[in-house]
Amino acid sequence: MEIETNKSYKNGILDPAPAQAKRGTNALILFSVVVFFTPLFFNRFLWAGIDRSPETHYAIWVVLTALMVISWYPVTLAVKAAYRGDNAGIAQNFGFSAIISLLMVIGIIYVWVTGNLGVSTPFGENVYTDAAAFLLMFACGLIAFAAHVTSAIRGKEKRDEAWKVHNIADFWKTMVVLWGIFFIIFFLI
Repeated sequence: MEIETNKSYKNGILDPAPAQAKRGTNALILFSVVVFFTPLFFNRFLWAGIDRSPETHYAIWVVLTALMVISWYPVTLAVKAAYRGDNAGIAQNFGFSAIISLLMVIGIIYVWVTGNLGVSTPFGENVYTDAAAFLLMFACGLIAFAAHVTSAIRGKEKRDEAWKVHNIADFWKTMVVLWGIFFIIFFLI
């Protein structure tokens, strides 16, 4: 298939690919993230042992986990809005998701600042290390949500480019699953 130069500059070089190919590439990247982080969580838990401390702010971790579970719904609605070409729906749902992402960042930083969980303990070191990885991913999610909210408010989200919204939603849903694994391993097992 010949790529027209003017179209590739106008729409982006990947636009001639079908949406399934774009989503497949994104799914492969997300799968590699899961393959990397799941064993890391399990190994870190095994290294951490059972030296849990009451200073771990269990209530805050439960609230953060509940926020992550709740966040599944608006990203799903944003995808549906994108396929309808509904910019207002994308802005509203990704705006809510951006708020949740920001609350996750604030919650993790709050636990770090106010917690008495020792970084030098195996459990504390593992919790802080994995939470730092999540902090980075939540910050990336926040940036992606904010970019699409801004674009949707300006009316620039196109129905035929709904795969972009879908990919961000898939990324976020992967984060929800990974956060669930993190919570189960460190706080329930």
